[in-house]
Amino acid sequence: MKKLILDRSGYSEQGTFGIFKYNYLPVCVSLELPWRDNKVCVSCIPVGDYLCNYKDGKFHVENVSNRTYIQIHTGNYISDVQGCVLAGSEFSTDKKKGIIVYNSRLALERLKKALRLKVDEQFILSVS
Repeated sequence: MKKLILDRSGYSEQGTFGIFKYNYLPVCVSLELPWRDNKVCVSCIPVGDYLCNYKDGKFHVENVSNRTYIQIHTGNYISDVQGCVLAGSEFSTDKKKGIIVYNSRLALERLKKALRLKVDEQFILSVS
């Protein structure tokens, strides 16, 4: 089964930052909420391995303890998530919004292309 790695490189009150890798090569960056003990809608997901499904044009992260409807999806600002993971091409900062990611749609297309995903295909997301 294909394995996508989310290598988190930084944690702060502004968010959790990482790099998605496939076959050890960086594909795009990630932005999540800060770690807040896995609390619903305010925390990033815990470190671990998760079964994911690519369906309906979306990346669904399954079996996250005490959480539902977790996805890897488009967005630019930390305010665009309630526990999900944003994918972007690069990080930047905004005076009002803090750290942001750019080109989210392009980043998701890169993930799909790197994994060569088909509709309803499953893969493993390994979060470290």
